[in-house]
Amino acid sequence: GYVGITLLAAVGSKGFKVIGIDKSELLIKDLKDNKMHVHEPGLKESLQLSKDNKVIDFSCDLERAKNSNIHIICVGTPIDENMNHDLRAIKNVSESISLILKKNDLVLIRSTVPIGTTRNIIIPILEKSKLKVNNDFFVAFTPERTLEGNALEEIFNIPQIIGGYSSNCLEKAELFW
Repeated sequence: GYVGITLLAAVGSKGFKVIGIDKSELLIKDLKDNKMHVHEPGLKESLQLSKDNKVIDFSCDLERAKNSNIHIICVGTPIDENMNHDLRAIKNVSESISLILKKNDLVLIRSTVPIGTTRNIIIPILEKSKLKVNNDFFVAFTPERTLEGNALEEIFNIPQIIGGYSSNCLEKAELFW
């Protein structure tokens, strides 16, 4: 989606190795062919620079991200007519990450979620990995707050809001940002 692709492009443009994972094979094919599904000034060029520098890849296979140390969740959490968030996608992604989570990994939640979702839903799912938050892996909520049309600029230039599960988690997330 919009949040994930702009963040991926921004991080990749700084020379960090990144892999974008999505369940849509068509979207992954389009991204590999440099076909954009969102309009954002500078996005196509940023992705091409990352491709040229061989630091970016796209896949439908989460196993490709098993060597990653940082996992950023950027999935939609739409609201229904009763103002309830649909958290199915974030639960599914958390389940998938729990299968590849390693000691010292950092999980950043970038999706918009109700208060308590990280602590009460995401962390228990991630702990199915048999690892414990704050001891074995780290979790922080870093909400997306970029304006379409200026996303790449804002990722680098506006302060990021970070809510860590603990001071250790906060410190790890601050190092990333």
